Amino acid sequence: MTTSELSATVAGSGPALLLAHGAGGGIELNYRPVLRLLERRFSVIGPDLPGSGATPRSTRPLEIDDLADRLVTAAAEKGHRTFAVCGYSLGAALAIRVATRHPDRVTALVLTAGSAALDGPSRAKIEKWRSLLDGPRDAAARYLLSVMVSDRYHRALTPARADGLTELIGLGIPAGSADQLDLLLRIDVSADLAAITVPTLVLAAAGDRLLSAENAKRIAAGVGGSRYAELDGGHATALESPLAWAKAIQEFLLP
Repeated sequence: MTTSELSATVAGSGPALLLAHGAGGGIELNYRPVLRLLERRFSVIGPDLPGSGATPRSTRPLEIDDLADRLVTAAAEKGHRTFAVCGYSLGAALAIRVATRHPDRVTALVLTAGSAALDGPSRAKIEKWRSLLDGPRDAAARYLLSVMVSDRYHRALTPARADGLTELIGLGIPAGSADQLDLLLRIDVSADLAAITVPTLVLAAAGDRLLSAENAKRIAAGVGGSRYAELDGGHATALESPLAWAKAIQEFLLP
């Protein structure tokens, strides 16, 4: 493939930082609050996967190797041969595969709220999310609100605030959500972990009710010399912990 065929958010100046977003998300959906912070210190390249943002939905099932190559191509199209990669949720597995397929390109990894392969409880929740996409958007949105934020955040919502967030979630569900969730359900990059040699920060969300922190701990255990830390809040890291997330990325990549 000569072009990535991915639309991309590009901003800032400094060392290159390639972003990989989560399933059923997008660069704006998953990173918006931290983008303004990251672009002060980095040249940020944020490609949207097929069916998210302005990238058209794929006409065939998504494959991790193809997407990893396209993410690298997207960075190259913006003039960056080497870069750090920050992967969130599904994007963590994509970042891992980018690092193993293109070790000469990747300088460091930040893997947030992700998994190398879904554990049983997380898989069940992703499968339920996927099934709800075949029905009314309101049902999928209400379920997403229940698993994407921490219990503490959820309990603090007023009924009006919960209804408003549910409506926003429903309106923002990308066209390619089902394709991306299908990929997430198939992914297993566990065998890649031992091959990673670049500095790696693994971040878990302590209150994650979608992909539990145990998934991130398994990544950290598999990547030699990696650093592990936890952020407060649930899976929606940019919603509950944007400042802490941005600080962790900056301090790790720019010590």
